[in-house]
Amino acid sequence: MRPRVRSIMLFVATASCAGAVRAEVTLDFEGLGSQSAIGSAYASMGFSFSHNFRSIVHTDFGGTGKFEHNPSGIGVAGWVGPRRAAISSIDGFVDAVGLHYSSSKKHTLLNIWSGENATGDLLASYDIARNADRFHTEWDEILVPFTGVAHSIQFVGKAGKKTYIDDVTLTLVPVPAAAGLGLLGLALAQWVRKRTA
Repeated sequence: MRPRVRSIMLFVATASCAGAVRAEVTLDFEGLGSQSAIGSAYASMGFSFSHNFRSIVHTDFGGTGKFEHNPSGIGVAGWVGPRRAAISSIDGFVDAVGLHYSSSKKHTLLNIWSGENATGDLLASYDIARNADRFHTEWDEILVPFTGVAHSIQFVGKAGKKTYIDDVTLTLVPVPAAAGLGLLGLALAQWVRKRTA
């Protein structure tokens, strides 16, 4: 199933004569199966996930996830297998990485890279500290700023049901205003669907 994008907020930037449109997107991991590889589920938005990233659905809704009080919906994300997992963006994103997390591990490292799949220059790092027990009832929101254009977020830490993330919010690289009209149309279409649902 296609994932539901919880929010897309657009605004016009006047930094250039032609103007540009920025799109803020939130990946909320809704509409995906439990323990399903996320992979290319967000490809239409220009995102791909390393093979070991999984969507996790709450046990009350037929999934395997034991967590409470996550910021939205019934789905979150985590990783299995290797200790490293990444989210990549074809077009890139700017300013900061925002997300909510619940971790029962002492330390998980979040790295922001200039290239896809955790390559290129390291733009910023953040040490995600343990904030929950194995039932994942506590969630914290973080905002990790950086300078430049990033193309991937890497998580380094023990896999399994140790660290969950939700509502990853990113500001995509500004596009020319004319191209941005397409993004505006996408946002308006989503708003209409919500109003008529």
